[in-house]
Amino acid sequence: MAVIRVIMSLLIMVVPVLAVLLELVTRFDIVERHHIHHDTYAVSLVVTRTIMLVNGFMGVLGLLVSWLCRVGIYGRVDPVLTMSFFLSFELALLIAQSVVGRYQVVTYEDHLTVTPFVGATRSMRYADITQMRYRQRFPGGFVTDLHLTAKDGSHVSIWGILDIDQMLLRIDRFEVLEV
Repeated sequence: MAVIRVIMSLLIMVVPVLAVLLELVTRFDIVERHHIHHDTYAVSLVVTRTIMLVNGFMGVLGLLVSWLCRVGIYGRVDPVLTMSFFLSFELALLIAQSVVGRYQVVTYEDHLTVTPFVGATRSMRYADITQMRYRQRFPGGFVTDLHLTAKDGSHVSIWGILDIDQMLLRIDRFEVLEV
């Protein structure tokens, strides 16, 4: 049991470090990049850095609670079980950070490309768009996504966590926009 406790303690300390490295390596400084030929929109750095900070906090909290279990403050609670809970929470946050940090939309002169949370990058020409409609992800929620449909039936969704209004100006197909 002592070996498992040491390994899990090390993992609880390593996962937040991995979250920091992921943030440093994969994210760029400016969320919206405006270039001559294209604009890039990505999830706000505040979101991914908040996930990273919560990951570090959960690591410290996990070590503290497991130590309190080990010294007997919480009675018969197994410290390994406590560490496994916090470690699984940290790993879930690390996956969420990498998935959310991957999402981006790039608008060009005549088309856009969407890199979704999971899956391959999709591209759609503005001239091929037959329908654009707003869609709420959750009933009564504040976040509204933009759903685009092309002539060939393909779909692209732009999540409302990005600046959809700015992208609509670039797409310039207001005649197919359903309000």
